[in-house]
Amino acid sequence: MKKFQQLVMAFLVGVVSFGFTACSDDNSEPQDFQLPEVGQATVSVNSSDKAMQKVAKVYVDQVVYPTYKALAANARTLYTTTAALYSAAEAGTMTQAQIDAACEAFKDTRREWERSEAFLYGSASDNELDPHIDSWPLDHDELGNVLKSPTLVAGFKGSDPAKFVSDNNSKFQSVLGFHGMEFVLFRDGKNRTVDALKANETEEGMTSVKGIDE
Repeated sequence: MKKFQQLVMAFLVGVVSFGFTACSDDNSEPQDFQLPEVGQATVSVNSSDKAMQKVAKVYVDQVVYPTYKALAANARTLYTTTAALYSAAEAGTMTQAQIDAACEAFKDTRREWERSEAFLYGSASDNELDPHIDSWPLDHDELGNVLKSPTLVAGFKGSDPAKFVSDNNSKFQSVLGFHGMEFVLFRDGKNRTVDALKANETEEGMTSVKGIDE
């Protein structure tokens, strides 16, 4: 079970890092997005510019903003379900229902992320968050090294794992995010089982992984 618990912790680290992209610090509901009134941004706005500004506002209000709002909400659920799964694994009370809940939360979050890739506005583009949390293929060697590092594992399990990830993510950059999570939760496109996780299939899985996105 020790390897599995470390693997789940690596999964949670990925969720924490993903949470930086999707969730606000205070977990409050985001305010309604408001574009400037037509004509405010420039001295002279012709009729074509006014029409495009109106179209852009509708697009942001009805597509971009709702997608990111759903992504943030689903990312919070993903964190909650995986944190519960980790705690249960440590206590030896892990159930299939908990695994399935985490799998569903992963798929819900992944769906909204894929939708958001149609535009990738703001920090997702400016801060290159897409390669940070969606690097493929998964670097199995780096994941193995992370899970075998006492220093990193201790940091993940420390008093402030979010800060530890933020300060040290260059050491496990390629295994953060979706595909590291996917490795923990799925095999051949199916939810992992309690028995499979308890059987410590980590080493076998690292040489034979078929992700749900393939």
